[in-house]
Amino acid sequence: MATAELINRSNSTMFNTDEFLIGTRLQVVFDMETTITIVPETPDQISFLRYVLDRFGRSDLPLGIFNINAKPALSKFHLKPYPNTSIKESREALDGSDVLLKYCDERTILICGGPLENVAKAIQTWPFGCTKWLCW
Repeated sequence: MATAELINRSNSTMFNTDEFLIGTRLQVVFDMETTITIVPETPDQISFLRYVLDRFGRSDLPLGIFNINAKPALSKFHLKPYPNTSIKESREALDGSDVLLKYCDERTILICGGPLENVAKAIQTWPFGCTKWLCW
């Protein structure tokens, strides 16, 4: 698990790490079985998420998308923690509903934020085993 101490000791290009921490723990927790689906899901977003996951040592996480041809959505804000970094676009992603159907079961707690196109498509494709959701 990445901690503030570990980040500060590394050769990380991140800055203002306090923005990402509660106490000394990262706000993002990957110490559970995790998959990620994104909307919108442009090649620049896919590559950015792959880059970030790799930096946290979790390039193994499945990444699902809904529509790879959406308009570009990555901004300078997203890249601010990674100055002087060039990230090439990627189309390496799975269908978001397939990811949810494969990894969600009756024990899953699905945490959702933003548009739920991947969830809606998974629900329309029976059977979708997830019974608990947290949406904001």
